[in-house]
Amino acid sequence: MGNTGVDCCSGLIMVVDWRAQEAVVKRRINVVAVVVAAIVHFGLGAAWFTAFARPWMAGLRMSDAELNAAQQNISPMPYLVAFLCNLILAYAIAWILTRTERQDFGRGLFVGSVAGVIAAAAMMTHFAFAMNSAQFSVISAGYPLVGCIIMGGIIGAWTSRQRVEEARKASA
Repeated sequence: MGNTGVDCCSGLIMVVDWRAQEAVVKRRINVVAVVVAAIVHFGLGAAWFTAFARPWMAGLRMSDAELNAAQQNISPMPYLVAFLCNLILAYAIAWILTRTERQDFGRGLFVGSVAGVIAAAAMMTHFAFAMNSAQFSVISAGYPLVGCIIMGGIIGAWTSRQRVEEARKASA
């Protein structure tokens, strides 16, 4: 078949030109944009869970003694894991974005929305079987949904700006 292949997607058969795909794959991921997006997402988490602290903590189903003990012995590990996960999400959004026709703010918002819906849906499934309250579930799953949308916008806008700069340098 040379440089073409068959890809089955949703019951439709599409012919894929592998040369075109190779050109798309060569687009670089802007690591600075990924790190900045992850930091912004981390900051959103601080603001989000501060704003929704009371209903979110009520949904944890911990006694007052357990909550007090947890607040007295704060470990940095959850924060490190959260930031690492933010980096992974931001990198995944950037990776997907580089494989689309255009990389700009609007496309970044779209890719971030898709990633956020996927993350939120997975969390909501878990919360449903864990019998968590609807309020706790929406607060918890809403954070990655909103965060992924914001990260997508940041990465898309930054990538678009970077491509304009590169084009300007190439034409000079």
